[in-house]
Amino acid sequence: MAFKINTVEFGTQRADQFQANPLNPRVHPQHQRDVINASLKRFGFIAPVIVSKRSGYLIDGHERVWQALAEGDDTPVPYVIADVEEDHEAELILTYDKSTMMAEYDPVNLQALLATINTDDEVLGALLKEMEEEYISIDITPPKTFPSYNETIETEYCCPKCGYEWSGKPK
Repeated sequence: MAFKINTVEFGTQRADQFQANPLNPRVHPQHQRDVINASLKRFGFIAPVIVSKRSGYLIDGHERVWQALAEGDDTPVPYVIADVEEDHEAELILTYDKSTMMAEYDPVNLQALLATINTDDEVLGALLKEMEEEYISIDITPPKTFPSYNETIETEYCCPKCGYEWSGKPK
């Protein structure tokens, strides 16, 4: 079965012309708002918000619209209009972000990418540091004692660079 193309229109419109979805289950903590604000100021809009053709409500992008409104009602926001069946809209709102969040970071590639970035933005720099600490920083110090070792001993961790395996606590 081929994937359907449900995007029927794209463009920009004033921030005050979007309608928040009353079924939106997501809330945005201040830390995330700060990161999104810093990202929009540094990079601008690189992805459009998504609007349902049938209901007229936002499917994705509530926080980006909120950030734009904070800059002024007439702030232009890029959008795409998706023709989603009304009985699928709630399901899409619940699964769209969640499916993206299921992706995992490859620690070797993430570390290599982080090494190339030198940002002067305090908020984005803190986010990158958090990512490094969460996904890369692991303690590769072996335990002080090894009562015995053979290939049948279960290990919990593996160094992505050298392949060293161990059990214990991550850093």
